[in-house]
Amino acid sequence: MTPQEAAACWLALQASVHRQDQEVAQQWARLTAREQQVVALCCLEYSDHEIAATLDDAYGTARTHLYKAIDKLGINKKSELHFLLRNWHFSKFDRDF
Repeated sequence: MTPQEAAACWLALQASVHRQDQEVAQQWARLTAREQQVVALCCLEYSDHEIAATLDDAYGTARTHLYKAIDKLGINKKSELHFLLRNWHFSKFDRDF
């Protein structure tokens, strides 16, 4: 592979990552404020019970928000949140409570 071909591949990869990041940001914007809070706390490694207590919600309510958000984000499992949002920083959400 020539240096020019390598550079073209790298640029194509970066463009793909940028498009994916934009799609995730658009999906994030469709979440309710409460769903965003729940997802952020989940990404900060809070347990479902800790999320519920932090937000002063019932456990079932917090889980409902979480799984509605997972559906809106186009993923299937809670564990996929960490991968999907791996480059996002949620420390602001941790300080807000």
